[in-house]
Amino acid sequence: MASGTTLRAMKNALIQGTSQIITWSLTWALLIVLPKELGDANFGRYFFAISYCTMFGTLMNLGINTWLAREIAIETPDHSNISEKHQLLKKITGNVYSIKLILTLATYIVQSAILMSVGKDTIAMQASLIIGISFVFDNLSFTVSSILQGLERMFYINLAGIISKIIITFGAIYLLLTGHGLLEVCWVHVVSSIVYALIIFSVIHKTIPVSLGWNKSWMKRIIHGGLPFLIWTIFSEIYLRVDVIMLKGMTNDSIVGWYGAGFRLYNAFMFLPHIFNTVFFPPMTRVANDPDKQEAFKKNVHRLLNLMLLVATPVSIVLFVLAKPALLLLYGDGPYLNAAPCLQLFAASLFLTCIDVLLATILVTKNKEKQWSYMAVIAAMFNPAMNAWMIPWTQNAYGNGGIGAAGATVITEILMMFGALCLLPKGILSFKSALPNVAKALIAGAAMAATIYLIPDVFALSSIKLGQFLNLAIRASSGGIVFLIMAYILQFPPKEDIAHIVDAIKRR
Repeated sequence: MASGTTLRAMKNALIQGTSQIITWSLTWALLIVLPKELGDANFGRYFFAISYCTMFGTLMNLGINTWLAREIAIETPDHSNISEKHQLLKKITGNVYSIKLILTLATYIVQSAILMSVGKDTIAMQASLIIGISFVFDNLSFTVSSILQGLERMFYINLAGIISKIIITFGAIYLLLTGHGLLEVCWVHVVSSIVYALIIFSVIHKTIPVSLGWNKSWMKRIIHGGLPFLIWTIFSEIYLRVDVIMLKGMTNDSIVGWYGAGFRLYNAFMFLPHIFNTVFFPPMTRVANDPDKQEAFKKNVHRLLNLMLLVATPVSIVLFVLAKPALLLLYGDGPYLNAAPCLQLFAASLFLTCIDVLLATILVTKNKEKQWSYMAVIAAMFNPAMNAWMIPWTQNAYGNGGIGAAGATVITEILMMFGALCLLPKGILSFKSALPNVAKALIAGAAMAATIYLIPDVFALSSIKLGQFLNLAIRASSGGIVFLIMAYILQFPPKEDIAHIVDAIKRR
């Protein structure tokens, strides 16, 4: 990317990062209150409802959102001026709205019918039906978000996300602390999704007026374009969520709750790859499709990989080493400590997922989404098979089938990484230059892990929450300092990467 493009990406990253800090803080408030107030069994039902609706939510999407963001980015090389392409963009979005509206309503009816016909847990079924309504509004809203993403207009997406998260967080906490239960919390999700939809549609209507279209040729093009993304999304969500469905069928709600507590903590850090994908996807798409900028594209791939390693490595290590103390701080000395092994495995998965998301983004910008979707199919068959073996094994051996489900996730991410590396176009990623930087990140990470592990708790009053928090903060910050020192000594990231960012800021 040129310096101007880099600066624009940095500004969007700052907006996205600021939004994530706010929503991350709100997420942590929910992470503390929801499991404790709902109890492990009801939290297991809540987590099942979210997972069940997420799996069906992929059918509402039909893979169109990613295709739409890419097409908008390609059709608007000058992202700040869309007047010349106004009619074309209106035609694209109008037909997308029509398809998504039909798909969304049809999918909700199907998922509800299946649940009511086979569901035995009445409370879990009711929670799933309510959460499903929020997914209806979210899916329509995320279509608009994809348009704004393609135009690199991130502010309003993040503003709507913050307001939505505030409603969920404070609404759910208030209801739980005033004696209400699971179903009332689910209705808060619906209110939050409606507010998000109202904000995001009012924003896009000023840029590209919202209207429905019905052009068969365009609809065929949209569906055909989204199909590879649909295959990838469906099967990726299957392998990410099928473990919860299998856990509920093979164990009990409490174990699902333990697993859910670990997964939600892990998921709280998934904003890292999300920021990279959201911010860098449009500019990388433009560079990837410009024949005169292929050398620049290759350089940018290495820069982004180094940046991802710089962020993902320390976060994953903190999550792994401090898994049990973190759960003790959040939920006390109770059943949720059983989530510690799951959380450690998820920490390893977080590192792998960050790299996999970056590799997947590169493949999509180079129009390799069809081949990448084949890997999703393989993963969707591989992961349930691993769960079918590992859940009963760890349930019998440790009394916690969630350990097996988390382990299956790690193994699947390794499989996905191997597949992505095999699919990368030749010459895009030079292993000769990439592997030394990966090694440097891991060496710095090992020093960080040793530091966190060896530093004793300074505050002996471990039963007091403040003491527990300060102990965690001291160990994590000490490890972080060691990581930065080692990164500086090892010259990671390379000096030219830092110089490129500094140059972009100076030009501004």
